[in-house]
Amino acid sequence: SLRLCCRLRQEAGNMTRILLHIWTLSVFALAVFGQESEFADLLAKVAGSTNTTDSWEPFLGNYTMAISTNSTRAQFLFDEGLQLEFGFAQDVSAAFFQQAVDEDNDCAMCFWGLALAHGPFLNRPTKPEGDLVAGYKAAQSAVAATLRRPVSSKEQGLISAMKLRFSSDPTSNQTIGYIAYADAMKELAASSNDTDVRVLAAQAEMVLLCDSNGYHFYNPDGSPVPRAAVAMELLEAVLLNSTTHLPLPMPLHPLGQHLYIHLTEPSAAGFGPHSAGRALPFAEMLRQQLNYSSTRSVAQHLQHMSGHIFLRTGLYGKVVSVNEEAHLSDFLFLQHGLLPYGPGHNVAFLVYGACMDGQSQVAQEYGNVLRSIYIAAPDRPDGPGPDEAWNLPLTSFLRFGRWQHVLDDHATPPRDWPYTTLLGEHARGVAWLGLGNVSGGVSALAAVRALRPTMPPKWTTLATVAELVLDACLQYRTGNASGAVGLLQAAADEQESWPYDEPPRWHMPVRQCLGRVLLSLNNFADADAVFRADLAEYLNNGWSLFGLGEAMQGQPERYTPAQVQAVRDAAAATWARADVPLVSSCLAFDTATLVAVQ
Repeated sequence: SLRLCCRLRQEAGNMTRILLHIWTLSVFALAVFGQESEFADLLAKVAGSTNTTDSWEPFLGNYTMAISTNSTRAQFLFDEGLQLEFGFAQDVSAAFFQQAVDEDNDCAMCFWGLALAHGPFLNRPTKPEGDLVAGYKAAQSAVAATLRRPVSSKEQGLISAMKLRFSSDPTSNQTIGYIAYADAMKELAASSNDTDVRVLAAQAEMVLLCDSNGYHFYNPDGSPVPRAAVAMELLEAVLLNSTTHLPLPMPLHPLGQHLYIHLTEPSAAGFGPHSAGRALPFAEMLRQQLNYSSTRSVAQHLQHMSGHIFLRTGLYGKVVSVNEEAHLSDFLFLQHGLLPYGPGHNVAFLVYGACMDGQSQVAQEYGNVLRSIYIAAPDRPDGPGPDEAWNLPLTSFLRFGRWQHVLDDHATPPRDWPYTTLLGEHARGVAWLGLGNVSGGVSALAAVRALRPTMPPKWTTLATVAELVLDACLQYRTGNASGAVGLLQAAADEQESWPYDEPPRWHMPVRQCLGRVLLSLNNFADADAVFRADLAEYLNNGWSLFGLGEAMQGQPERYTPAQVQAVRDAAAATWARADVPLVSSCLAFDTATLVAVQ
């Protein structure tokens, strides 16, 4: 990969701050852009530029919402802003809506779009005062513009609802306005079969079920809470044939697909009427609609979104490929001085998918990309943030048994993040033990134990798993495999108790390590159950398929050779893109196969 210096325009406030961004471009991007000499010219152009008024207009797709304007230019800018909003890139979205307003100051829907871009969305369900002030002003301007130019009944309904979303007092309880907006949109959708209205009404319901702790769409028994049920009905009305209940043909509403993925992904992994897999057809269609190679779309976060469902349905190679495309779009945004939404999220997702898929080199390269993003903007919100994911490169090395790589890493994070320090100690402890240095593992465990009580509440559960797994590794490496089982079971139980998050907060399923230790004790039946439980949550993953094959082979009274071979064939098939041999479900707890993957 080639390191490129890009200027990242921070779109906060007046969108004028420029941040020099060191960016590592993926092999996929190299294939698209051409030869290294061309990159050198691009590097000089971008790194040497101080232009903050780049006129680049990204191609995001063919979606349009017809509005009342006499300006084709305003219509285009409105569509650009709306599609950016569909991908949660609100800062850039607001900029395009503002350009549409400047192009046609009598365009009521252009003001409506500007208000939309200052309002809440799923990942930011409450907004700072500046957004509330700007949103109120834009909503009022939209109402005023309707007095200067007639609008359609659809537009009037959307503008009237938006007026309710923002209070004249930005310090008041903003949720009151969001509820009023959601109720008005629900009423509007009930009297309309318009696709945009239904999708925006579904989004309004979903926003009210989100907070800083994530999405709360489901009850403990898996049934949707009332507002989620309303959103599900609205979205399925625009995505499914009302008679056959099968997916409608492409192209479908991009925000509708985006929201449906979010609404279904926290449900059970896999397939079935109440599982995440019901969104797989829409994830596939969204991928095709916005594929860079065939459409030249740079829809960025929307390109990434299919990966959420691919991960929940065991399509790890596709998790990698869609996030490579999203990463390329992120790069293009930055090249033109525009701030993409969640570039770290896309790369962290990619790394997780690569690790599940056995693509060790991809995981390593994009781990470095992730760090470059965090170095460039260490205080910018992302998911996961730099404090949580700075050491993702180290945990990727652990995944593939590259112990010395962990110990050779001396990168210094740009901030003193407590959990980053603890996870680094965890990684070095596992690495030392993998190399047979028990004293190094003991020292690292002592450091983790000293740090864990000091963790802020956000990190306590992760720190608990880090300590338990490292302790288990020490027990295993010093001959106490039975003791390791209890520790790993506790860690797996802790991990399984966490609410759904994407990508998963711990770098791998702990069950894969638990199953490996059970195999070492010839406890094939329990290992069998553990690997099957992991495969129910992380479908078709090669790590647990390999372990399951070993467990089945150890139970000849239960399984035939043909059944064992079928599982091994499945493991080989899912490992088709891997660059390392599949020799263990968890290398941190396997002494016999370390050389094979070095």
